[in-house]
Amino acid sequence: MKMPLALLLSPLLLLLLLFLSALPSSQMSSSPPPSYDSDLQALLAFKHSLSLDPYNSLLDWSPRHSFCNWTGILCSSRHQRVLSLNLTGMSLLGPISPFLGNLSFLTVLALKNNSFQGRIPPQLGRLSRLRILRLSFNQLEGSIPTTLTSCRSLQVLILSYNLLSNTIPSQLSLLLQLETLYLGGNQFTGTISPFLGNLSSLIKLGLEKNRFHGSIPIQLSMLTQLKQPYLWGNNLTGTIPPFLGNLSSLTDLELSNNKLHGTIPPFLGNLSSLIDLELANNKLHGNIPIELGMLT
Repeated sequence: MKMPLALLLSPLLLLLLLFLSALPSSQMSSSPPPSYDSDLQALLAFKHSLSLDPYNSLLDWSPRHSFCNWTGILCSSRHQRVLSLNLTGMSLLGPISPFLGNLSFLTVLALKNNSFQGRIPPQLGRLSRLRILRLSFNQLEGSIPTTLTSCRSLQVLILSYNLLSNTIPSQLSLLLQLETLYLGGNQFTGTISPFLGNLSSLIKLGLEKNRFHGSIPIQLSMLTQLKQPYLWGNNLTGTIPPFLGNLSSLTDLELSNNKLHGTIPPFLGNLSSLIDLELANNKLHGNIPIELGMLT
């Protein structure tokens, strides 16, 4: 009498399963997880998009080695995913690859002091964990992509000293954790948008050396934690607004090289933390208020 095939195979299957369970995980699968491969491909695409790496800074960016050991990269110890990409000051030339938007664990992206060209890729808006974005001192152009407002964890956004233009998108008001916003040294136009008053965590605001016009918006009075507003080098008009005297955290107030008129207001003497006050090259007149002499 023949035994059922399932009964014959069962002991064999049981032995096979016991054997496999005893093997180390490294022998069961030598290939990295798909998420690792995704980071690897994104980094290699970034490197290949460069047209110049004059100091061979990325020479060690090779699949022969773990990317966690590559120049400028910091990985998480648990998942071996890219947490930080810092290539500051390497004179790299080329576009910023949109594939960086696939580095889903990225919290820091610092590419300042290079020669990156073209537009800021909207794909960076996929980086939901991103906290610090530093792209200053490059040759980036065009508008700020509104997709960056999806990076709700952003605390530092530094895009200063590029060739960026148009207006500042009002959608940036959604970045409620933003503490530093530096957009100086670009070609932004229009008025200083009132939406900036919604950024209640803002401490540092750099809008200098642009083409902003109009008055300083009263909505900035809501920035009670603001310490350093840099508004010099624009075409701002009107008088120095009274609400500035209520921003008691101010340490720097830089309004020089605008078209502000009227007198220097005594209420600036209320700013007990003020260290640096820049009002030169405006249309101000009258005497220096005695109250400013009380600042130490």
